[in-house]
Parts: sequence; C-alpha cells; structure tokens
Amino acid sequence: LIAVLLVSLLSYSSGLLQNDYFDLEEDRQKRPSRPLPGDKVKPRTVIIVAALFVVAALIMAFLLGSATLVPAVALAITVTAYDYRGKRIPIIGPILMGLCRGLDLMLGASLLGWAGLSAPAVVISALLVTAYIAFVTHIAAKETEGYRAGSLRWAPMLTLLAWFAALYLLICPVTVYMLGVSIALTVAAVAWATYCGHLLRDDTPPAVIQKTIGRFIRGLLLIQAALAAFAGWPGPIVVLLLLAAWPISQRLNRWFYAS
Repeated sequence: LIAVLLVSLLSYSSGLLQNDYFDLEEDRQKRPSRPLPGDKVKPRTVIIVAALFVVAALIMAFLLGSATLVPAVALAITVTAYDYRGKRIPIIGPILMGLCRGLDLMLGASLLGWAGLSAPAVVISALLVTAYIAFVTHIAAKETEGYRAGSLRWAPMLTLLAWFAALYLLICPVTVYMLGVSIALTVAAVAWATYCGHLLRDDTPPAVIQKTIGRFIRGLLLIQAALAAFAGWPGPIVVLLLLAAWPISQRLNRWFYAS
C-alpha cells in the first residue's frame, strides 16, 4: 500500500514540475513570481528531478508486478502528454487530465492484481472519475476570464448521478449501516456538485470561477468517502479520514491551489 501511494505521489509531483517547466515562457510573461521565471531554481534542475521521480515511480511499480506497472506507465505517459502540449488542445486536454485521475484510481486497484483492475465497480469508477475531472478541467480552461458556463456547469453533478446509480445497481454495501452511510455521502457529494454548478451562473467573474474549481476538486473527498463506504473493514476508517481531510483542505486552500 505504501509503495503504491509513493508511485502515485511521485507521478503527481513529476507532473507538477513538468507543468512549470513546459510553461516557463508563458510564466515569464504572466506569472513572473513563480520559482522558475523568478530564477529561484534552474529549469535543468526541475526537469531532471521530474524525470527522477518518474523513474523511481516506475521502478517501484515494476517491483510490485505487472498489474501495477501497466497503469503506472500509462499514468506517466498521460501526465507528460498533458503537460507538454495536450492541455492546450481543446477537448483533448481535459480528457487527458481526467485520465490522470482515472489511471490513479486504477493504480490503487492494482493492489488486488488484475482481478482488481477488471472489477466492474473499479472500471466504472475509473471511467466516471475521468469524466468528472474532464468536465471540471474544461470549465477551468476559462477560469481567468468571465464567461457563460451554460448547461456545462451541471455536467459534474450529472456524472456523479450516473456514477453512483451504476454502482448501486452493481454492488451493495456489505452492511445495512454502511448502506446508510454510503447513501448519505452520495447525497452529500451530489449536493456539493449541484452547489458548485449553481455558483457558475452566466458571466461569473474569474475569482468566483477559480474558487468554484477548487470546490469541485475538494468534492473528490466526499466522492471517495462514498466509494469507501461500499467496502467492509477498514472502509469506515477510510471514510472518517477522508471526512477529516475536508476542513484541513479548506485551511490549506488559503495558501495552495486545490488542484
């Protein structure tokens, strides 16, 4: 479990570094205070560390077995594709970002081997978290300028409805108690996405759009808690940890972007 967590964190950290490296020229013009354009660190250092993170992640994935290595390789390729050019391509960029989240979910499921990767609940969740993040990323593409969100603002909420409807049809929580918990968390996740969509009315100012994107991302904590509630032990512990992370994420959001 710890090794898979490290594979995920190293892949994510590599993506953050690659993002700044490939955006250097743009940041020099628009965000000169960032570390790279501000000459606080050399570009060569950043890309070397990013590459070392990827190598370390893939070595650990290899040691864990082919079921972990396959999604880890796919994740590394998707992260680089998004950072290098993909994010500037309409539709393709949001899909790539969504795939990063979906593949990360598959990475966790790989702990159960190929059986975990092929489980219907895992496949459905990977596809729909991809869709959820893709829609949020598409909305975020215009976060620096006010724009008319239209019906797209409801897409994340509708994705959640389809997601959990499919899960409840396929599987059921192992106890009546956890069924009640999972339903409550599902309602909370859908309500939160609905609230976020409500905030994105026509001609919403950039500051509100940016904060709402952060709220959509924070909603992943509720979504993940609802998923964990389907499981047996130690599912309840995971649910409590994820819910405890909610107020922590709100505080951290004062200093860091939610993404």
